[in-house]
Amino acid sequence: MGQMVSFKRPDGQDCNGYLASPAGSDKAPGVVVIQEWWGLNDQIKSVAERLASLGYRALVPDLYKGKVALDVAEAQHMMTNLNFGDAANQDVRGAAQYLKQSSAKVGVVGFCMGGALTVLSAMYVKEANACSSWYGFPPEQAGDPKTIRTPLQLHLAEKDQAFSPDAARVLEGNLKAGNVPYESHWYDAGHAFFNEGEFKPGSVTIENKVYDNLYIKYDIYNHRLVLYYNNSFGGIGQIVLHNQVIDEFEMDDKIFKKYKFPEFGDRFYEVIADGKILCLYYWEKRIVKNQGDVESYYKYTGQKKKTFLVISGTLYPYSGKRSFLKLFPKNQHSLIKQYIADNGINLKSASNQEIGEFIQYCGQLIGP
Repeated sequence: MGQMVSFKRPDGQDCNGYLASPAGSDKAPGVVVIQEWWGLNDQIKSVAERLASLGYRALVPDLYKGKVALDVAEAQHMMTNLNFGDAANQDVRGAAQYLKQSSAKVGVVGFCMGGALTVLSAMYVKEANACSSWYGFPPEQAGDPKTIRTPLQLHLAEKDQAFSPDAARVLEGNLKAGNVPYESHWYDAGHAFFNEGEFKPGSVTIENKVYDNLYIKYDIYNHRLVLYYNNSFGGIGQIVLHNQVIDEFEMDDKIFKKYKFPEFGDRFYEVIADGKILCLYYWEKRIVKNQGDVESYYKYTGQKKKTFLVISGTLYPYSGKRSFLKLFPKNQHSLIKQYIADNGINLKSASNQEIGEFIQYCGQLIGP
């Protein structure tokens, strides 16, 4: 596990960051990891941990100074108020200098907003030996990319709605004109394709009408659906769809439908089986306060699911085999247990397909 550390910026001010290192390797190559617009959250920390597992010392400077955005509006506000020049020349450069105290070589990698700062770092952070920007680059007025001499790698999305593919190709042209040592990798994907918690292609059904080819994200903490869209100014925007008008939505080959039960009212459930017996997962997150080495901060818990069956229109919770069996007549218990044994079913860890087939079998026991 990583830890919060403090380091000096070139101007002498202190900056905090999250440092993840491989065990027993203080001289391993270093990587400065630059956050997306959310801040120093668990997702970007997990990127640092993954790099540490590959043998790198990974440091994520805290650009928002202890704040983490919990929704789109707050993230937009924080990014807008960030001084990008100060972030690149002071926070990122200070992080690179800190790593260079024991790492012979240091790279910079960033995502979205961090991708833009990575390109700026290639211009201004002389301690960087290489930079890798993922679906992000600065506006032309931020600096002249033709002056870059640090090897630069770009990871770009053909369907990016946040950073225009056309603008990315202009950047490529400027890099080529300046004989910059760079390489580009294009992906048939949308924005933030590396972030497992970001917007995904999907569809939404609103008042019985299906809208396809959308980029959506299910905010599990607030239980709401967020839509990415192109605005009239040629940029991108995000809007929260009203739950009242949504019937269902689909993303990542998962179907979520809105059901109303007396116990809870309207809620979205992931549909695992839809037949004589419904099997539904209800997902949720919470916010908890953590006490770090340098300061306290708030973080999301991991995604947690609650499992339900709907039999004859009534919602029943279950958590394991014992509570599951209680939902069926005793004369069916032996058949259900036999199926579980024959197919190696673990109700807590089985795949959606395995659970779906199991529930379909249980539905057959009910009869016509």
